[in-house]
Amino acid sequence: MCLVGVEGRPREKADVKGKGVSLDFRATPVRGTFCHGERVVFVFRLRNLGKEDVLVSRAFALDRDVLLHITDAEGMEIAWCGRISTSVISSSDFAILKPGASVSRSVTVSCGSGAEAGYNFSAPGRYSVVAVYKLTEPSEALKQFAGSAKVFRGPLKAPEVSLRIGPRRPKR
Repeated sequence: MCLVGVEGRPREKADVKGKGVSLDFRATPVRGTFCHGERVVFVFRLRNLGKEDVLVSRAFALDRDVLLHITDAEGMEIAWCGRISTSVISSSDFAILKPGASVSRSVTVSCGSGAEAGYNFSAPGRYSVVAVYKLTEPSEALKQFAGSAKVFRGPLKAPEVSLRIGPRRPKR
């Protein structure tokens, strides 16, 4: 049986001030414990703490807008599996955050269970996750979506969180 825990709490503040921008980035697992083989899902959230409009990604695409550094209990990074999708950016990938506004999205970060790509949580155990938000598109490409809003390309690191992968659920 896989029990749901209360892990995955941020341990530090993650905001950036500079270049006229003040953003807070959080990456939080939807639960502290997942069963082995179950989809591991995170909620990524950006909040504008500043006084000016800021262009951000609302897509939170793995290995494009969000890079994850996931280590197991021994400190070894876990592997990426599947293919890295290439996509053409469009205005729907971005949001202009007004002061005090936020944008969030739930994203499956594990591979398997129907996900085309993600990280391989290959065994039960405790994992540490550090997420980094970064816009990788060229500045010129981003300006067309920004209008008068500031563009913050990053990087911006979220507080480290932990999660647990429990044993597989027994088949009935």
